[in-house]
Amino acid sequence: MSLNLVPTPGDPGTKIVDCHVAHRPGELYRAEQSLEECNSALFHHFTGTDGNILDTRRRGFELGTSPYVSYVDPDDELIGDPFPTMASVLDTGQYSLVYTNSIVETGDGRRRPHYRQHRWSPEWHWREHLPIHALVLIRRDLLTQVWEEIDANERLRLAMTNRANSMIYTLLIRILPAYYLNEIGYLWNRNGNNSNTLADPEDIYFQYQFKQSLKP
Repeated sequence: MSLNLVPTPGDPGTKIVDCHVAHRPGELYRAEQSLEECNSALFHHFTGTDGNILDTRRRGFELGTSPYVSYVDPDDELIGDPFPTMASVLDTGQYSLVYTNSIVETGDGRRRPHYRQHRWSPEWHWREHLPIHALVLIRRDLLTQVWEEIDANERLRLAMTNRANSMIYTLLIRILPAYYLNEIGYLWNRNGNNSNTLADPEDIYFQYQFKQSLKP
């Protein structure tokens, strides 16, 4: 389905998105300049919960009052200001989240485009085992349903503690589908240890735990 995307109207100073940046002590912070060039988002900086990505994301997504929320890792960068166009997708009420393409920077400094061009679904996610770091904009009201599901399922909460990002998206798209925006909106600093991939044995076992936790 194609949309006639019209960026959400407003003057350049209008903040239509709440976006959090969770820092850890000693972590590389390179996002500052790209955040300063983004006029449509209100950025919330705080110290993340060490060893608990789920708690960090929850705290971050609950900041602010805008209907749409996102996050940027401090060692990554925004590309331009894609949020108005992304918000116009969510304004249709048909999607739970919208995600962009990204540029990948590897540990040796090389950069390459990272295209998704997929309809994001749990089946695709489990099958491909691909890195999925992208700029994602989410409906805040649907996150409320996700937190309720997590709080009601102890196995789910434990499974998501340190692999929360993509699993939050998976729970969201069980409510409404995701929309793929074919624009580059994010620079992902993929560290030399490839820690952001989903192909190592620990993550494959985590996927099994996650799927088991969703069963009645």
